[in-house]
Amino acid sequence: MIALIASRGDLHARHIGRQLERMGQRACFINTREFGQGALIDYPIEGAARVTAIDGSVAELDEVHTVWHRRPNYGHIGEGIRDPDIRHFCREEWASSFDGLLLNSDAYFVNPLPAEFAAVKPRQLHVASQAGLRIPDTLITNDPKRAEAFVERHRGRVIHKALTVPKNRLLDTRQWTEDARPALAELPLAPTMFQERILGPADVRATVIGEEILAARIATAEGRNDVDSRFDLDVPYAAHRLPDPVIRSLLELMRALGLVFGTIDMKITDDGDYVFLEVNPQGQFLFVELLTKQPIAQTLARFLAQRGSGHVARLTARSDRPSACASRRRLYP
Repeated sequence: MIALIASRGDLHARHIGRQLERMGQRACFINTREFGQGALIDYPIEGAARVTAIDGSVAELDEVHTVWHRRPNYGHIGEGIRDPDIRHFCREEWASSFDGLLLNSDAYFVNPLPAEFAAVKPRQLHVASQAGLRIPDTLITNDPKRAEAFVERHRGRVIHKALTVPKNRLLDTRQWTEDARPALAELPLAPTMFQERILGPADVRATVIGEEILAARIATAEGRNDVDSRFDLDVPYAAHRLPDPVIRSLLELMRALGLVFGTIDMKITDDGDYVFLEVNPQGQFLFVELLTKQPIAQTLARFLAQRGSGHVARLTARSDRPSACASRRRLYP
């Protein structure tokens, strides 16, 4: 059986669930938003774990051979619990229980949890450079003076963005303008990523599934927003064949990060170079499939279905990876 750790309202998870059903595969949803809202966990350490959903459906974890770890997010503790410390404690208990259950599993994970926790943007850029990919000149800082010096060095041709993704809003990547200079006074509150702005005619959105890459060329020069193409779906999208050296470097990057699935954003420069921007270990792909007609969902569903006892990926955290308990706040704030 294949477990989809996602809300039933998640469009990507529902679409993959339908693809798996067409393939004759058994799949179940585990909705972590129901934790604290009535869902039940039963986990004898030396026995089989089960999760019972609010509607009474049961996921027997010993029957699961593959898990798609699709953007889980714990639900809110019941409104009757008003003390914020108690609410925080309850959420931490859910996280420790479920993370432990997953980390003890013999199932194949897409993606392995330790790798997903560790794939933060600073590490991605470092590993991408080691894999032979060109990256933008980048500064991560909460020092207003260093940020101003970086902007001056690049003559204002700079973008800035958050390192993490809030659960309550979508933060876009923005081009530096002088209107942003007064906001640098608040920079000591938290670091921000500043990068040289890479100019060019197009972006690339590459969905990596195992050893397969389905890439789309986004003609941002013809659109309204050439800084963050996610906000301009009217721009032309087309299936795109990446050069072989770029393919090899991207696959090397994914192996080094320990990821088997991810959506990678790149920029094509005026001279034809490919510049790596970031990889999202659980990025959106349905909009790319709709705009390019590439079989991304079918490819992912087939990949999930083909995993099993012969392809087991243990989730034993290596000593050079952060533990799930130390890192889970990025996924379960």
